[in-house]
Amino acid sequence: MTTKGDLRELRAELKADISALRQELKADLTQLELRMTIKLGAMLVAAVGAGLALAKLLS
Repeated sequence: MTTKGDLRELRAELKADISALRQELKADLTQLELRMTIKLGAMLVAAVGAGLALAKLLS
């Protein structure tokens, strides 16, 4: 039979698990943000380079 103490213990464990998952998710999102920023910068550099090459070619 489940007691109130068991339910409190289970609730505390669930809160701890949820907190750990939130921290993991936040770290994963931070990494993803960094990778996306780097990729966007690389695409911007490539686009500017292509534009400059095209301008030089046409002039």
